[in-house]
Amino acid sequence: MEHDNLPQKALEVFRLRFEKEPGFDNAMIKTALDLANTIFDPGNPDWGQWPEDVVQCAGLGLILGILFEKMADQIVLELPEEDLAALEAESRANSSSLCDLLFDLLTRYKQTPVRRI
Repeated sequence: MEHDNLPQKALEVFRLRFEKEPGFDNAMIKTALDLANTIFDPGNPDWGQWPEDVVQCAGLGLILGILFEKMADQIVLELPEEDLAALEAESRANSSSLCDLLFDLLTRYKQTPVRRI
């Protein structure tokens, strides 16, 4: 799966709110951390409670992407040995980054009706 980048202008509204609206930054970070606990748990099929505001969702996606990159090592440590072996084989075969492979694996876990973890 390929993960494209958003143009810089796409998040301009979010950046302005983050910088100028009192409390918005703390609220967004708290929401992102709450979502991360759900989203980054491969044993939990839920994607968490997202706000209805599209700008907030885009901003949360950005924050979650940063958190995901920072948490990748911890996520790997919690995976079953068979999944670690599969990740290593796929990484060698496709020269894919760990974050991309983990993201794809996590998405597959959440889309699978039977929990393996």
